[in-house]
Amino acid sequence: INIQYKLEIGVNSGTTFQQFQTLYGVNTVTIPNLQTENNFYCFRLSSFDPCTNTNTYSAPVCSHNFDLAIENGNNRLTWATASVAVLSTEIVRNSTSYTIIPGSPNQLNDVDVECKTNYCYQVINRYAGGGRSISLEKCGDAFTTVTPTAVNNVSALVASPGVQLTWQQDPAFTVAQYSVSRGKPGSGFSVIGQTPVQNFADPDYTTESGNCYRINYTDLCDNTSTQGILVCPIRLSATVDNENVITVRWSGYKGWQSGVTNYELQKFDKSGGLMATLNLGTDTVWVDDQPDDVNQVLQYKITAYPVQVGLPNSVSNRLVVTREVNLFHPTAFTPDGVGPIENETFTVRGHYITRLELKVFDRWGTMVYYNNNNEPWNGTNNGRALPEGTYVWNAEILDFAGRS
Repeated sequence: INIQYKLEIGVNSGTTFQQFQTLYGVNTVTIPNLQTENNFYCFRLSSFDPCTNTNTYSAPVCSHNFDLAIENGNNRLTWATASVAVLSTEIVRNSTSYTIIPGSPNQLNDVDVECKTNYCYQVINRYAGGGRSISLEKCGDAFTTVTPTAVNNVSALVASPGVQLTWQQDPAFTVAQYSVSRGKPGSGFSVIGQTPVQNFADPDYTTESGNCYRINYTDLCDNTSTQGILVCPIRLSATVDNENVITVRWSGYKGWQSGVTNYELQKFDKSGGLMATLNLGTDTVWVDDQPDDVNQVLQYKITAYPVQVGLPNSVSNRLVVTREVNLFHPTAFTPDGVGPIENETFTVRGHYITRLELKVFDRWGTMVYYNNNNEPWNGTNNGRALPEGTYVWNAEILDFAGRS
């Protein structure tokens, strides 16, 4: 029962040993002053038989010269130890078993890490016969310097007032904060706001300003994305010629990496009732030359549809266009019953007139005719034909748009 043991130590070796200490009547021993940061140490016990002057040796158990290197997106574990009789190697991460590897490897790359997170590791070797060797614990904060991908798909909904921007972003990166910049191409951009979510409203946007946007962000690892795509909302405008033909134009939408598949134009009446919906392909101009004596005030809106499926549509400003009254009046007439009938009366004509008040004066300023029912003047005053001469007229008109 009373056995004398000899403790042997091998420095950076599991096969070459020298006697370190004689032990008797104990089952644990602590060895101080070892340089475990620079070396590994192997130990074995021998039981001495004085009758035969022989030793019986245990299997060796070895410590680890263990290092942790924190690299970009990788916590690299390396260790040196002797592999004699090692059955498996277990990696413990943050006090929980992370992986068990057969045999005796000497490194592990842990890429399953999140930046700004502290990780602590230990290496455990398990030996045939039930022996174990547990390393010191090494800790470090993970980091990554991977540049996040740009925001390349942004939709813009022009509102009244302002514009609403929504976007999609690569889910491989977790965003800490989005930064929204506004400006004009070639003139520089400046940051106007920040948000943690994937939408932003700019109440100061106007169609006339011609402003565009860029969306950039920083991820949770403090890395800044590459520059986002140029985002320019649809700017809708129109001109009306003297025949009341309306030419509608709009800027092509910018903000989708794969571009626009088609534009849709919607036409509304004065009250906002939908009159027509037209698919215009990729055109950016449309001529409304349909005769219409009823609708003086029209509204238009353009919707852009993306090539890439799953993106919200982009919508222009709603444009209100008022056709002109286009007044016409003769410079002379001959109410004598001779010649074409259209020359027998004087009247003021135009489109979209809801009320017309006509006054006619002689050259001394005396009013010789008044009518508020849009009726023509036949050149008489109280049934009496007035002499040939110069007369002055004044017409006060109210149109369908409510303009006077």
